[in-house]
Amino acid sequence: MISAIIIPITFGVMIFLWLYNKPDQMLVSLGGAIVAIISLIFIDGQPFSIVVDILFGTEANGFINFHSLLLSLGMLFVISVCQETGVFNYLAFKVVQRTGGHRFQLMFILCSLSFLFTAVLNNILAVYIFNLHSFFCYELHSDFPSNCYIR
Repeated sequence: MISAIIIPITFGVMIFLWLYNKPDQMLVSLGGAIVAIISLIFIDGQPFSIVVDILFGTEANGFINFHSLLLSLGMLFVISVCQETGVFNYLAFKVVQRTGGHRFQLMFILCSLSFLFTAVLNNILAVYIFNLHSFFCYELHSDFPSNCYIR
């Protein structure tokens, strides 16, 4: 069970690299996944089917991991299309326009949207959408007239 030591150390190194943005985050994630797979298969001698069961789930749990992966992938496509077509820009503009730039109203609306997205979607996808929407709201403040800035 050497991988029980290697994988947490790898995870700690990944977090350190993510915090300081030294290499690309995707490469860090991929490297961590490769280290975990290599440590499970070659060092601990686990069969490859164990790695597949971890990634996609088993028949006993209804392949729940595979369904989560597919849902995340599909929502990433939807989010990408919405971002390219300007849906988030439009929503952010409307939210900032309706609140008039008041920070407490804006915070209340963004928290409410986060709550609603989390109730409908899983937590990871709600974080994706909430972060994009919040970023576009923040970005709009530089284009807004000076009397509509957050007060």
